[in-house]
Amino acid sequence: MARVNIKELKWFIILIGFTYWLYYLITTKKLYLFIHPRMTVYMYFSLFIFIILSLLQVKKIFKFKENEGKAVSTIFLLPLILVYIVNPQGINGEIASQKGYFTEGYSVSATSTSTEGDSRSLIKPNDQNYSDVVNDIMYNANKYKGKKITISGFVYKDGTFPKDTFIVGRMLIICCAADAELTGLAVKMDNSTLQSDQWVEVTGVINVIPNFDKEDTDNKVIPVINVTNVKKVAKPSNPYIYLKGQNGGTPAPAV
Repeated sequence: MARVNIKELKWFIILIGFTYWLYYLITTKKLYLFIHPRMTVYMYFSLFIFIILSLLQVKKIFKFKENEGKAVSTIFLLPLILVYIVNPQGINGEIASQKGYFTEGYSVSATSTSTEGDSRSLIKPNDQNYSDVVNDIMYNANKYKGKKITISGFVYKDGTFPKDTFIVGRMLIICCAADAELTGLAVKMDNSTLQSDQWVEVTGVINVIPNFDKEDTDNKVIPVINVTNVKKVAKPSNPYIYLKGQNGGTPAPAV
């Protein structure tokens, strides 16, 4: 009966564990809770490498060497156990509060926004154009003044905001979850009982108010939605939106 090298067996279990975890993230699309879709190719490459390493490790299980020394594989078991115990949920409003809300936005090309046609009637950002629509409205608040809009996202409140004013927005991933930032629009709603991190769909009319972001010296005024209707909605399976690349980027996938 062949003897089993316990040290090498541990390494095999660890490699198989991480291989399956990567496979799980890719097949369930939970991968996009951590990275931008354009980074997927690197995860496929990582999965391929883990598969190769796992196969190569099989034959080592039945090999023995003199003076092998202490096994260090045990320290890799803890993170492996944690990835199976912790269920990824994405960034919530509590994390957003640590990052804050900024009105500076980012520069976009003239062809990247799709609000011009919608601004004649109802503006309703979707997963694919959310960041571009919001950004265009932020930079051209007066152009959109008086336009009707319906926007969904989670409620973000901050003590520095004007009274009865909060943000409805979503977390924007540029590369990975570590660089995620809140993008959304200010909402004016008297006597609001909405709670932070609550997901809502807000309908209202765009107006302008003085910019309450003291760090933004470029925009003297910012858009605000005067609410006509608000309703609670379920948190989407993938709460993130993604910044488009120079070539139009990759649409946010469904999880």
